[in-house]
Amino acid sequence: MAHHTAGHLEMINANSGKLDLDGVDVDLAMDLLSIFWNRQHYEGSAIYRPVFMRDMAANGPYFSKLLLYAILFAASKYAVDDRVRSDPHDPETTGIPFRRRFEEILVEPGANRLFESKLTTAQALLIVANVLLSWRDESSLAWHYTGVAINMIIDLGIHTERHPTQFTSIYKAEKVELHRRVFWAAFILDKIHAIYQGRPARLSGTNISVPILFHDDYDESEPFQTITFTTTPRQLRRPTHSLSTMVELCKLSQIMDKILRELYAEQSQSRTASDILNTSMILHHELKRWRGELPPHLNVRRRGLETAVILPHTLAMV
Repeated sequence: MAHHTAGHLEMINANSGKLDLDGVDVDLAMDLLSIFWNRQHYEGSAIYRPVFMRDMAANGPYFSKLLLYAILFAASKYAVDDRVRSDPHDPETTGIPFRRRFEEILVEPGANRLFESKLTTAQALLIVANVLLSWRDESSLAWHYTGVAINMIIDLGIHTERHPTQFTSIYKAEKVELHRRVFWAAFILDKIHAIYQGRPARLSGTNISVPILFHDDYDESEPFQTITFTTTPRQLRRPTHSLSTMVELCKLSQIMDKILRELYAEQSQSRTASDILNTSMILHHELKRWRGELPPHLNVRRRGLETAVILPHTLAMV
């Protein structure tokens, strides 16, 4: 499993030129990666940072240039450096250089990236799909990319675990951790796309066996950085709580899944009004229980604010 020395290794590898950045300036790339890690509290959880950064330096299986450009494209939304633009004088061209390179790699002749299920390809498609929906207003392409990513995840068997706690090696534990993070990021994004676009969810809670259980809490106690949130970025003396936020979003997405299936599926139109009302009351109770059971540091209420950690991603969750 990854340890807290991972961050130090990132800088060592960057300074020694070991990171495979495909020609992107190292300072720009590291700045964009920092932005992404600081903004990645649900879609970016699909990236297990320690193994991604390690394999970027070691040409390992959990890194790909396609995934790198997906991350750079996503982070460029918040960047002020004009090098993220195809036209330095036109803010509307922000992110285009990275998106263009992403698309070149995706459809590279002979690579068959859209026809072969690969974990890093699924991760990249999930990230870009979220960017296209939330930033570029390209809902159809976002829906398509999400579908391809989910199909790959299912094809790879990541949606199921037979013996989730039987780790026979560090490599096995690392693989399980990564698969869980990718699956639950996909599950959350699937529900967000379904709700915002009024389309049926692809992943159902009735057909999965992946626990909401993560063993590496490297990103839980990392100090929160205000980069892209303030004009003078600084490190706050409070933890980011990325992992616990992810766990609660997973639980919330399970309730979202029930809401979509019970109240908005086509078959629900044949149910009686009283039946639908009863179901909605049950689901409302589940939402209230989820809200009431949030850990103190995520439970933002007008009373008891002294125990909550009020950060952009924790505030947005409730």
